[in-house]
Amino acid sequence: MQPNHRSLHRTAIRPFHLLLRPLRGDYQHDETVAHALWGCPMARNVWAMVEGKLQKRSSYAEDFYSLVKELAPVLTKKEMEVWAVVSWAIWNARNRYIFDRKQAHPSDTLRGAMTLLQDYQRLCQ
Repeated sequence: MQPNHRSLHRTAIRPFHLLLRPLRGDYQHDETVAHALWGCPMARNVWAMVEGKLQKRSSYAEDFYSLVKELAPVLTKKEMEVWAVVSWAIWNARNRYIFDRKQAHPSDTLRGAMTLLQDYQRLCQ
């Protein structure tokens, strides 16, 4: 017997095109990559703790490509590194919440990202 969408949804296994939709029905819009990394409340709480230009950026981005295109010309190389690693940490925190039902505090997400970045930068020296 082939699984249907409802049974896959109950087990948190969803078709690829639905992966960015929240597991619950209490949302205002479909979640895009740009929204997950930049505009959702959890992501905004993480970005609010990042110092500099990233903290004060607009929280709206139409899509991931537009977000990167908007940020690239105004951020330094170092700020882009921070953006990349914090985005990765937010994505991982989102996945832990969706798949493991464990929600990280925004400060823990940021701390983990910055530790990872510092370790990487130390290795590159």
